[in-house]
Amino acid sequence: MKKSKLEFKLRTRDGYPGSLTFADFIVDGQSLYDLYAEEFDFVSCLGWGSEEFQNEQISRLILMSKPDFPNGKNSIYICPACADLGCGAVSIFIKKTKDIITWTNYAKGCLHFRAASLQS
Repeated sequence: MKKSKLEFKLRTRDGYPGSLTFADFIVDGQSLYDLYAEEFDFVSCLGWGSEEFQNEQISRLILMSKPDFPNGKNSIYICPACADLGCGAVSIFIKKTKDIITWTNYAKGCLHFRAASLQS
């Protein structure tokens, strides 16, 4: 199984409701924003909003709290105006086994990460 490298990069999106800086997910050097979210005008759920909002997002993404969709998927790119999932979202299934985190069903295949890389 190939293990991917997950990084974050601050990006700025101009548009409604104004300029917004967010933390883009970069997997093996490729921006997931560029691949899946830009065409829908979504931003990642990380890097903006209140501290409480950020803590909720991080908790979800490291599987310490429930997914935000009833089918068990977790949003990773959301509406920049209100973060309401009713506006749409790019979402994934997240699974953890031992020291591997797997993201699936986001559009193309699976991504596997070492769990420690997500906790830094």
